[in-house]
Amino acid sequence: MTRRKLTVRDAGEILEHWQAGRSIRAINRSLGASRPIIRKYAAIAEAHGFKAGAPPPTEGWRTFLEK
Repeated sequence: MTRRKLTVRDAGEILEHWQAGRSIRAINRSLGASRPIIRKYAAIAEAHGFKAGAPPPTEGWRTFLEK
C-alpha cells in the first residue's frame, strides 16, 4: 500500500467528521484516511481545547490547521 499526501483540505474534512461525533472507524471507512492519522488530528484539536460534538473554530477547520 502506498502513502498518499494528506492536504489541509483532507485534514479539515477529517476534523469536520470528528467534530460531528463520528467514530474513528466510520471516518476511516468514509474518507480512507488511516486511523492513526485520524487520531493524530483529533488529538491536535483536543490539545487546542476542541471537543467532538462541540462547535468548530469560528474560522473553520481548514484555516485553523493552516495556522
